Amino acid sequence: APCDKIPPMTMTDNTKTQFVEELLDSIFPSPGLTIKGRRANRSLNERRAQLARELPIEELPRFLDGIMEHSARLPEAIVQSSLESVASVLAGRDEFADGFGPGEVDTVVRLYEQTQKSSNLKCIWLAWLAQIATRDSLKKWNLLMEQDPPQNDQGIVRAISPLAKNGDLPGEFYEQLFSGAFQHPKLAPIALDLTNFQVRTKLITQHPARSKAAALTLLLNETVNQLERIESGQIASDYPPERLRDIVNDSLALVFSLCDTLALCGHREAEGSLRRALGLRHRRVQTEAASALARLGFVEGRGQLVQLAAEPFVRLRVLAYADELDMIDEIAESLRDELAIAEAKLASWLAEQSQFGVAPSKIQMIDQREQYWPSYEHPVLCFLFQFSYGTGPEAFQNFGLVGPIVHAFPTDIRWLGTDDVYAAFAGWQAEHPEIYELPFEQAQQHHPQVVRPRISMLKAREYAEVEPVLLGHLLGDWILVAAATKDGSEGFAMTDGNTVHWFGNNEQQPVDASFAYMIYRGRRMLQAFNEEMS
Repeated sequence: APCDKIPPMTMTDNTKTQFVEELLDSIFPSPGLTIKGRRANRSLNERRAQLARELPIEELPRFLDGIMEHSARLPEAIVQSSLESVASVLAGRDEFADGFGPGEVDTVVRLYEQTQKSSNLKCIWLAWLAQIATRDSLKKWNLLMEQDPPQNDQGIVRAISPLAKNGDLPGEFYEQLFSGAFQHPKLAPIALDLTNFQVRTKLITQHPARSKAAALTLLLNETVNQLERIESGQIASDYPPERLRDIVNDSLALVFSLCDTLALCGHREAEGSLRRALGLRHRRVQTEAASALARLGFVEGRGQLVQLAAEPFVRLRVLAYADELDMIDEIAESLRDELAIAEAKLASWLAEQSQFGVAPSKIQMIDQREQYWPSYEHPVLCFLFQFSYGTGPEAFQNFGLVGPIVHAFPTDIRWLGTDDVYAAFAGWQAEHPEIYELPFEQAQQHHPQVVRPRISMLKAREYAEVEPVLLGHLLGDWILVAAATKDGSEGFAMTDGNTVHWFGNNEQQPVDASFAYMIYRGRRMLQAFNEEMS
């Protein structure tokens, strides 16, 4: 057997109780107990995962009761992290749903009620109820979503995802779903997106919201009205900006979902509302409205969709809709090639709420190359773009990468050489158990035999004001990183004990030691994989 696999455990009736207790102990460690060291933590995580994989399904009630007994500790970060990993392993087992009778479903509901509203665990309990998928669990899932919805926006998607591929949901489930979801602005789009996905993938033949199409058309009209007033500035000047932002985001999400829903319902009577949505300035709204009109057979929608392909922010969605509607050939080839797709990926990523929240005003490709990349077996085509927000001297500009990853740093890195820009992205992405950093104080305490000679080496060279910052472990090598000056300029000196690498900082856009070492790390890895860069 491969050495990284733990052999299955032998389970007898006499050891089941101890087995469950060990799993609970791994989730709820004794207060004050600290597991020190990466290896110890990794061993504990592996053991916990093994216990979750091999928990006898008939012992699930005892396990759930044990969690309830420790429910006062659910707010603890270490408990939440451990429970999340165990819950994921359990939910991935083929026989998972077989372990739940009415009593266990009720216990999950109680756990949901005992969990903090903002915790991701709340969404995991909902996901369990959705995956069990009995009439009882689905009814209680809907009830909880209506009366006590979670406040973790990203987690809500996880709570609903087990339902997405279930084409056997009873009719009353959808009635309850819509009834509850439309009482909460953030839940309504998610409920519609769920049913839209099921119709689009042909899991169900008729849209569950079809009988509500007229009411949804009125709702679309009202929401578009609200967005039109905001666009035209018809809102009180002292309106709280945070509240206005929430209203806009919730309204946009609802419009996106309503356009798609009405099109999939075949509700041509929504034409007028869809045309009004098409007149809004928001490119994503225009895309959803145009595709809905095209799906309903209105020629204007097809023409608008073709024009919108020129907008990088919505290009990926436009192409997906055009493919669905068998009109992909109507879009210019130059808007469908690798460069156009890469440009669209970066624009979409930058527009995410977790990034800039809006699309850049300009994107320009400045370099492309095919190169070997850490963790990839074959060469990867990489595109390096410069993007801008605004114009003139106040504009914000930076570089973004599209290839093995789509990413941009908040730190302006345009002053770096092109090779170092790629190295920064490679170093940022690299993950490996043997790639990590230690603060200098910790390194000095645990690895003095590594630190001392490297400090002596730097001080013996032409570097001044040497101040060690961190010790990096890079696939077997120890790299000391120290702030220093060289010829009067500030920067970072990095040494593996044999050679010294100097990283000169930038006065206008300085980076810290961790970022400089990240570039060094990426440079080493790219050089190892690409001989022409050596």
